[in-house]
Amino acid sequence: MTPEERFWSKVLVTEGCWWWLDKPHRGYGRFSLRGRVHRAHRLAWELTFGALPVELVADHLCENKLCVFPMHLEFVPTAENIRRGPAGRHNALKTHCPHGHAYADTAVGGYRKRGRRKCGECERIRARAYQRRRRAH
Repeated sequence: MTPEERFWSKVLVTEGCWWWLDKPHRGYGRFSLRGRVHRAHRLAWELTFGALPVELVADHLCENKLCVFPMHLEFVPTAENIRRGPAGRHNALKTHCPHGHAYADTAVGGYRKRGRRKCGECERIRARAYQRRRRAH
């Protein structure tokens, strides 16, 4: 059996996802090929379409980590993949900072710095405290 035949023998093709049937590792399928362990979904893409897009990660559009159907994968930057995942959706639903200031309140304001959401009011409080400490010295 060729390595490709061995790989595809571990896949169950359904009308939706193509399920990886072998033992998962951290929720993802994996496959050993030529002495190296590969993520099954990435290898399925390579076997189907060729080389993977450089510096991008696979986003499972079906949100099924055991799916190896190449058409269910989209290659995106890591930050975009995180935003689309459970943690990104959880953070997008937050309306207030940890100190209780509303992110959407225009009087308080919120903004992004280096890709992270910041609370305008908390930043103002920190800046005032910094200025007071500077004047005290």
